[in-house]
Amino acid sequence: INYQKSENYKLTPYSTTAFKYYFYFPEQGEFSHFPSNVSIKDKVVAVSNTSKFKVVFEIKTVEIETFKDILNTGDHNALYEFLKTANLFNNKKGFEFDLIFWLLKDKHVFTEIVNILRERRIYVQDIWKFGFF
Repeated sequence: INYQKSENYKLTPYSTTAFKYYFYFPEQGEFSHFPSNVSIKDKVVAVSNTSKFKVVFEIKTVEIETFKDILNTGDHNALYEFLKTANLFNNKKGFEFDLIFWLLKDKHVFTEIVNILRERRIYVQDIWKFGFF
């Protein structure tokens, strides 16, 4: 793995792309991440904000209070349980269907979520669109 690798992507207007990259932190502490840059013909036209990471030896248990807390855990089973039991229309925990769209690119996750919504008799047109992804 080249830890100093640069990536070049061509984006069409109003589009996004996602890619994985890895970090190595030799010790605990706070680290800055160099921001992404957008350039056109070798001229930088946009720069994102610098990100800061707090690196710890062990993750502390975080109390789950909002839907975003569930998403941040990365625990799909907790997500499925929330979708099975919560009132998805009162927004008390900050739930909105568009917060899970990015997860629907994974066929297994899509199938699980659609089955849960099907059991609950909930139809969300934008979720079904991912069946063609």
